[in-house]
This record gives sequence, structure tokens and C-alpha cells, in this order.
Amino acid sequence: MRLFALDGRGVSGHASATALLFWPVRDVLARSATPRARLLVTAVLIAWAVVVCWSRVWLGMHFVWNVMLGAAIGLYTGFVAARVPPS
Repeated sequence: MRLFALDGRGVSGHASATALLFWPVRDVLARSATPRARLLVTAVLIAWAVVVCWSRVWLGMHFVWNVMLGAAIGLYTGFVAARVPPS
């Protein structure tokens, strides 16, 4: 298996974008929420990311490791972006 194949089996952009949106969306939606509501928002966003990642593998667009790498890149990028103080 090649690391970056040109036939649609590269790092998953869908998984990356979904994971990238986790931190900022959670911080905005659950900014002043109760701990229970914050947990619910977190669970819904994680479920959404898992469904998107699973669909990429199920449709045969990516291998599991492609989706995992894309999700890891997205989570890290979203975490760093959400922690940057506003100017």
C-alpha cells in the first residue's frame, strides 16, 4: 500500500474537516452551558465525526488509517486554533 495514492486513498479531507470543527463548535455552542449540556454537545459532535469517518471507509473512499490520520490532523489543528487568544 502506498502512503499517498492518487486514486482517492490519500488522507481523508472529510475526516479532517469534521474533526477540525469539533473544538471551535463545541466552545461556541457550550460556552455558557451547564456541564450536562456541554457533555451532550460533545457527545453529538463526536458521534457526527465518527459517522463521517466511518462513511469514508464504508464507501471505499479511504482506508482506516487514512481516516484516522485525517481525523488526528483535524483534531490537532482545531485544538490549536481554538486556543489562540483573540486579538
